Parts: sequence; structure tokens; C-alpha cells
Amino acid sequence: MSARYDSPLAPEQIAAVRDEDIDFSDIPELDEDFWTRAELVEPDRTDQITPYGSNAPFWPISRLREGATRRE
Repeated sequence: MSARYDSPLAPEQIAAVRDEDIDFSDIPELDEDFWTRAELVEPDRTDQITPYGSNAPFWPISRLREGATRRE
């Protein structure tokens, strides 16, 4: 992709870029050594990723629309 952009592309713009237009010349090829040493790392799905409990931030949609910046 030889074109330079003034701002980051939106997802729709990225999706519209053809594979042939992407410049991969600065990315090294993955050789056999890479694949020999590669490891599959599965995510630990036991970790809670959403906050629950009294310390969790709670923002009613109506307050967010009003531009709330902190919990009162």
C-alpha cells in the first residue's frame, strides 16, 4: 500500500483495500525455523473480563447521553 494517509483509515476503508495494493515488503517472510518454534497459546477462559460487584462502574445510558464523566 504505497499511498500515505493523513488520518487513520475507517474499518470500511480498510476492508475496501485490495490485497494486491498492500505493500508487504517491510515484513520478513516466516521461514521454517519460525514454524518449528511456534507454540499455540490458548487463552485462559477462566478469567473474568467484565467487572461485577460494588466497585464496578455503572453508567445508565441516559447519563451517558447527558455527557456524564464520573459516578455520583
